[in-house]
Amino acid sequence: MCTHFTSASNITYDSDNSLYSSMLIDYELKDGNVTMFGKFSGPLDYTPYLIIDDAQGCTDVLNNTIYCGYPLFPSGNKLLVFLSEYFNYTQIYGYANRIIIRENQALMAENKPFTQTNMCQTFNSVYDSNRNLSISTKSCCTFLQDLASPSPVSATTTTSGSKSFSNFNFLTLFLSLIAAFGIFKV
Repeated sequence: MCTHFTSASNITYDSDNSLYSSMLIDYELKDGNVTMFGKFSGPLDYTPYLIIDDAQGCTDVLNNTIYCGYPLFPSGNKLLVFLSEYFNYTQIYGYANRIIIRENQALMAENKPFTQTNMCQTFNSVYDSNRNLSISTKSCCTFLQDLASPSPVSATTTTSGSKSFSNFNFLTLFLSLIAAFGIFKV
């Protein structure tokens, strides 16, 4: 099963293909949740958010970064991810990704799993017809895990008996930075 994904979305003007904004999102499927961490760029007043399944919004934005989680259901999931923004009092949506999870498989489409030879999918659609903007996304599986075998633990033991981790938990770092930012902001 694919447990890690990356999607790169570009919103461009139709007339000359110049870039309006872009977003890179990392997805991790773990412990019954999908965690999303996105970095975006665009005009100074551009503040996107993620919408999952037309219900759950990821609106926590700090320094052009979006972070949120969403629960996965044991019965299966079809996650549709949209980039969205408010412009002139109108909500704009753009299709950014689709991940289907059925019976411990991550699928591109119904009955079409991600595989070693087929790791990416592309989405193209209109983003905002009034401003002549389109969105294009390339989404790729970045890690396939064999669920039949346990995953290796990435820890080593030092001579003093304490553990040092070779793969630092990025989520812990990110949440620590948010906490530190909140403390020093006052």
